[in-house]
Amino acid sequence: MASLTIDALRAREASRVFRVPGPTKRIALRSDHALFLCPPTGSWAIVPTSLAGSIENILSAAQSGDLDRIPDADTSELVQDLYAAGLLSIRGKASWQGVDFDNAQARVNTLILKMVGHCNIACTYCYDFSEETFKSKLSVEQATRAIDQALPLAGPTLNVLFHGGEPLLAFRRIQAITEYALARTKETGQQILFSIQTNGTRFTDEIVDFLIAHEFSVGVSLDGPPEFNDVHRVTFQGGGTGEPILRNLKKYTGLRQRLGVLTTVTQANCGSLRDIARYFRDFGVERWDITVFQDSGRAANKASRFAPDSETLIAGYRDLLDGVEAGEFDTMEVRPVLHYVRNLLNFERRNMCLRNGCGAAKELISISADGTIESCDCVANPALSLGHMQRNSLAEAVASPAATRIRTRTVDALQPCRTCDWRIFCGGTCLAKAGDVHAIDESECRLSLALFPDILQRLARSDKLVRYVERFSRPVAAGRPEPA
Repeated sequence: MASLTIDALRAREASRVFRVPGPTKRIALRSDHALFLCPPTGSWAIVPTSLAGSIENILSAAQSGDLDRIPDADTSELVQDLYAAGLLSIRGKASWQGVDFDNAQARVNTLILKMVGHCNIACTYCYDFSEETFKSKLSVEQATRAIDQALPLAGPTLNVLFHGGEPLLAFRRIQAITEYALARTKETGQQILFSIQTNGTRFTDEIVDFLIAHEFSVGVSLDGPPEFNDVHRVTFQGGGTGEPILRNLKKYTGLRQRLGVLTTVTQANCGSLRDIARYFRDFGVERWDITVFQDSGRAANKASRFAPDSETLIAGYRDLLDGVEAGEFDTMEVRPVLHYVRNLLNFERRNMCLRNGCGAAKELISISADGTIESCDCVANPALSLGHMQRNSLAEAVASPAATRIRTRTVDALQPCRTCDWRIFCGGTCLAKAGDVHAIDESECRLSLALFPDILQRLARSDKLVRYVERFSRPVAAGRPEPA
């Protein structure tokens, strides 16, 4: 009988076993709040300072296995809160159970088709410009073969993004490829979603009707009102492009619900991000995003002319955060803010450009206009190309040595990321901007180091950012964010 009692006690204690997912740090936020952060999982909790001592005791007891110091999991609200935050596991389970923090199990979900190597305007910073591929055109046969080969690698949904150059210079081919893709997915039972990134100069009644009928997500590249846009987004003769594009957007109001604007940030506009966001909000744009200048293409080795100053860029982001908290953008998705805040609020960080183990050569494959298979449309390093449509299948491309090398790029393999508290949130910066799998982008790193602590300070102050995220929390396809 005594042995049964002992066994029962042991079983009861085993059912209460607590664990912590890794080293947890206490960081002061304000005089009345503290942050508990577990860097390996990105688990965190903001608590009143009055509770900080109790939480430290619970986490320390879980670390040492001293169960008598931990309140009962079924009755303690504090223990349950720590479990929900991902700072404590109970009975072998954690709130982040099943999350793939390295994103190692992901399947292809985005196929970029760069329809042409050329464009009808001549942006001075164009990251994609190449004299070698300027006259290249992706054929219908190459594109449909890429779709055929991508579908077996994909999950239930495949996003096809038409890109360029200026993809609408190849509108007839886009029509044919779209119809083919729809027919193929009827056979396979998969869903296919279409998007296009365009400079906005080529819209016609026929094109707009087609995009709406096939439910395209439409991204238009604009760097702000004409006084900002026309600094770098110019014609071959040097004239501005802003007014013609804006006239097109005013004319085709049917595109509004499908439309997002993408702004390239340079020295010319980095100090005015909030004003630019207001401008597009007042114009009726519902989704606005930014991409920071990339030192490649037409602007290769010209960072001194184009690259924004890091401190000015950080200030611009903070200004946007102020605007969101002030309620200025309740009718518009300010995605530069949403990307960073969502990465803090969710264990599953779905933005493949801002997380550990990015989507390049894994969830994302890009086919250049000359048929080259790339890990990402932004990666310019030739050593990281995955093959060519004439010689390789997409299955061979994602299994190639270059693809394997890219997938080794995680925060645990990067310096100084492996010891950084914010590594799981930023993912070690963008591979394309870093230039190589072993490098990081210093400017993007400085931005993350500034923004993540700043956002947590704001979350300690109010729930305004949480409510803003919830406002735009409609379900979207996993993977690379749609154009703007």
